[in-house]
Amino acid sequence: MLADAKVGDEVTVFGHPNGGPLVVRSAGVAQRVVAVGRDIYDRGRTSRAVLVLAGKLRPGDSGAAVVSRAGEVVGVAFAIAPDRSSTAYAIRTEELAAFLADAVDAADSASAPASAAISGRCLTSQ
Repeated sequence: MLADAKVGDEVTVFGHPNGGPLVVRSAGVAQRVVAVGRDIYDRGRTSRAVLVLAGKLRPGDSGAAVVSRAGEVVGVAFAIAPDRSSTAYAIRTEELAAFLADAVDAADSASAPASAAISGRCLTSQ
């Protein structure tokens, strides 16, 4: 179940730092922001609804579920502040809900299994 998090909420992050075993960490929701930047293809601006977390996540925690005290997913961790090791970021549930709805629509229209996630064009390095 997806839920919304408010500033001041305590959350738990279920991650696999450095690709290792599951580690469960506590964090707090410090801010709710809209992050604006360039898309991954550098073709235009994009914005994302983000939670700023006060907690020490580690490399490899990207993709970790951020869960409320009620056991509901409130975000997915994606970054650590390069200049503040106790600040991390998570995509908020409104972004997740939109992505999941788009993935289901794309799967339905492509006659793919409903569990397929359409993530876009693959990038390769030469």
